[in-house]
Amino acid sequence: MSFVICHLSLVSEYRAPPWRSLSSMAGELYGMDQFWAVVSQHWQESAEAIRERVIQDLREFMGEQKVSDDITLVVMKQR
Repeated sequence: MSFVICHLSLVSEYRAPPWRSLSSMAGELYGMDQFWAVVSQHWQESAEAIRERVIQDLREFMGEQKVSDDITLVVMKQR
């Protein structure tokens, strides 16, 4: 099965909120490693499901922070 994922760099550049100062994640970038970890865990699901999983994981990472820009993510899979 082949698939293509397109995203703007901002997806991987969101930072963990400062209130996570007690955790090791405070101020860290979401990053491509986390992005691909989520994709790798769900690659067998539908394109829509992969997109939703990545966005859900990103929102959990950001906590209650407001998104300062849009989240652009396109996932396409060949049937």
